[in-house]
Amino acid sequence: MHVDIVPNRNSRPCALIRETFRENGKAKHRTVKNISDLPMDRIIAIKRALQGDFDGIAFTGADGVNTEQGFTFGALYAAYQVAKETGLSEVLGTDRQGKLALLMVLAQVISPMSRRALVEWAKNQALWEVLGLQSGEIDFDEDDLYAVLDEIAEKRHRIEVELFRVRNKACSRLFLYDVTSSYLEGTCNELSAWGFNRDGKKGKKQIVIGLLTDQDGDPVAVDVFKGNTSDPKTVVEQIEKLSERFGVTDVVFVGDRGMLKRIPLDAVQAAHFSYITAITKPQVETLLREGVIQLSWLDERLGEVEHEGIRYVFRRNPVRAMELEESRQARIGRVEDLALELSSYLAASSRRRADVALRKVMEKIVGLKVESFVSARLEGRAVVVEVNQEALGEKARLDGVYVLKTDTPASEMDKEWVHKAYKSLYEVERDFRSMKSELEVRPVYLRNAGRTRGHVLVVMLALILKREFQKRLAGIAMEVRHALDALSGWTLLQESLGELRFTRLPQPNPRQREILDALGIQQPTAFGVPRKRGRRKKT
Repeated sequence: MHVDIVPNRNSRPCALIRETFRENGKAKHRTVKNISDLPMDRIIAIKRALQGDFDGIAFTGADGVNTEQGFTFGALYAAYQVAKETGLSEVLGTDRQGKLALLMVLAQVISPMSRRALVEWAKNQALWEVLGLQSGEIDFDEDDLYAVLDEIAEKRHRIEVELFRVRNKACSRLFLYDVTSSYLEGTCNELSAWGFNRDGKKGKKQIVIGLLTDQDGDPVAVDVFKGNTSDPKTVVEQIEKLSERFGVTDVVFVGDRGMLKRIPLDAVQAAHFSYITAITKPQVETLLREGVIQLSWLDERLGEVEHEGIRYVFRRNPVRAMELEESRQARIGRVEDLALELSSYLAASSRRRADVALRKVMEKIVGLKVESFVSARLEGRAVVVEVNQEALGEKARLDGVYVLKTDTPASEMDKEWVHKAYKSLYEVERDFRSMKSELEVRPVYLRNAGRTRGHVLVVMLALILKREFQKRLAGIAMEVRHALDALSGWTLLQESLGELRFTRLPQPNPRQREILDALGIQQPTAFGVPRKRGRRKKT
């Protein structure tokens, strides 16, 4: 429908609400209502409302007007606008499957939920107004979302590469990589296996997730492996991905200690990449024995030495050294407290067995992992704890010490740069924490390997979106979830007068306005998608 304003000689113009239709191939018009008696500002408001504009209130003050709350708009709209600017909507596609995939990503940021819950949540969201989902596309169920997971799992490599190029991540020289695990509910997942469980969930099979990020910690790609895959085995695929799929060169690959072993290092060298990693404590001991590093060099200052073409950057972190010493003394104290308690217990009765008390103390020593410098013996009917100070000193001599290893020339990266690059792995660890606790990658209820990979990809894309929100909201010191909660209260209004119905968007409140300004998002003045018949009713 539309408003025709027809000139009427010297009289006031005639304003008609009309609809256009075709009959026998000819365009015809039907007058629905004559609104000539309304004030001109009201007529203009109705005209703009029928065009989809939000800035006019068509029926304010008119008799018989009904206004009711419409679909939830604000959080979905803000997330969609940021997704467009980061390239997510473009990469996922504009067909129905692409829009549903994007909806899953947006929902993962706004309020993480299961596919079944998402179907119900979406019934109250402005899907047409924001995503352009038409009446036939809006009706979807859990099976449709599983089909989307299947599809994006098949396209995941293309999605990652296109997003990599859209976001211009090829300019990053440094790429960070780490792995984590995520436990499964059930035992039928095709990728499930027993392995080292980082979630602390006993009796649960798991999958292994590898996350590759750029130098700023922004995700680039994610992979899912069987739950018993060792960390070094996952590295080779990342090297091949960067070299062949993403086509980057002159890369410095950063991985955690123990990850870049012989085979992964061979892959790094074959791709003509450089690397930065840390070495294990036994490897540090070897360098000390060989005289490559001396114990007197290990202090708070950053040091460096080169040996056989490899640079070693080292430092002792005094804060970490103090934490380890306090932990060790606390464990010794717990053993001594138990020995004192049991000695008092033995002294109270001659019928109580001293050997049992000694065994309990020894079990405590082993359980607290202090057996290398703590021992216990019976002295009469008292349990005596002894601390070997020489062994304790030997145990503490490398407290807080870490040694980094790299093949990058000093002319390209000084020791401060190498140190900073390795510390950047904290960004990947932070991403994992966000994926697990906030974006709810775990637990995984899926069985199919493809759908599992699709689910993890959705979570990674949501992480990209969430990180962009964090950057934009930093200026007002607001958490993403608080901002989205506030925007969720910004809803559409449905206004009707008889058979005439309009959707309008009220002005955001001051808090919502502040959030929109921080995000760099303008309030829309019209829906961006032509309206089709068959618009769903609000449930």
